[in-house]
Amino acid sequence: MKTATDISAEDILDKDFNSVNPDQPLTKVKAKMEEENERAIPVVDGKKFKGMISYRDLIKKVHANPETIKAEKIMHQPAEIQSEMNLIELSRMRKESGSKKMVLQEGNRLKGVIGDKDIVQPLKKTIDEIRKLDIEDIMNTKLKTLKEEEKHDKAAEIMRKHKISRLLVKNSQDKLSGLITSIDILKPMVKKEKMHQGDYVGEKDHFADIPCRDIMNPNPLTLSNPKLHIKEAIKKMRSRGVEEVVITDEDNKPEAILTNKDIINYLASLESKETVLLNLINVEDVGEKQKISNKLEKAIQGRLSSAVEKPKELDIHIKRFNTSGQRQRYDIHARFYSELGTTIIEEDDWELLDAVDRIIDKLTNKLKKEKEKRRDRIRKDWNNGDYRK
Repeated sequence: MKTATDISAEDILDKDFNSVNPDQPLTKVKAKMEEENERAIPVVDGKKFKGMISYRDLIKKVHANPETIKAEKIMHQPAEIQSEMNLIELSRMRKESGSKKMVLQEGNRLKGVIGDKDIVQPLKKTIDEIRKLDIEDIMNTKLKTLKEEEKHDKAAEIMRKHKISRLLVKNSQDKLSGLITSIDILKPMVKKEKMHQGDYVGEKDHFADIPCRDIMNPNPLTLSNPKLHIKEAIKKMRSRGVEEVVITDEDNKPEAILTNKDIINYLASLESKETVLLNLINVEDVGEKQKISNKLEKAIQGRLSSAVEKPKELDIHIKRFNTSGQRQRYDIHARFYSELGTTIIEEDDWELLDAVDRIIDKLTNKLKKEKEKRRDRIRKDWNNGDYRK
């Protein structure tokens, strides 16, 4: 079975990329990105690579006069990759740089680009690192949402504030109504056809008041089974030409979202992770021990690894109590060691594997909260001039 380290940048490089010229106005750049569904596009002068323009670059400058501002005035320099870099190294660079598209150059010539879809594409076939990975292991449950009647400007502000590329739209019953991406935000902000500078203020006032229901995609890709293997989710996203899938409950209320970026962040986390020691205490039955180990190893590779930077050890101590005839009740004590210190969780149930599942859920949620508290403390210390790790 292939591994992520067997797949190189050369294997997934997009050599047939779209581009714009340095002297093209933002109106034409925006139109090109819309037509090709691009979140970032290279700026090329002849064969010479000049820079990259992302949707965020456009949003920052679109309130000025987009007919006169040229592409070269707002472009940025993206991350530059090497042809021998593997999938995990590429994922790490994508995560750390924030580049929507990374570039491979030969001298000043742009040889090709690699975006999120290119990194995720090989995972349609099972590789070793994802063979036990389900949607629920890496999906994001911290959702940013809007109501249908809320305005375009609010959606754009939330995206800017939280540095995200999509928002879920809910109706009055809190059911999923649609999805807004950064490209949807851009569409009404500048007319494709040439406009006069004097008309632009009126156009800006107009799009600021557009309700989300008028710019959202009313039919986003959804799934109701978070236990689906990640490979199947990727296939569904590719077949629809989208970069996200929304996880909903039986009432069509959104519970989580999985994006290409979540998958890339998971791959990036594999590079620096050392082997995590797993200790199962007081489990004698071989079959039972194997089932528990499989659940915990999967959680360590997925949800727990995404919740912390340096997982070290997980101790699971199981006690059995005969409280009703021959039926046993299980009491589980979990200790997880990471850069956050020691995290302790307890759970009990009549069904052992159900109790293990809840231990994993509680541990993941607690680690995420502890990680957020640690970040808040670091920010506070930094602002007070007393930063320390």
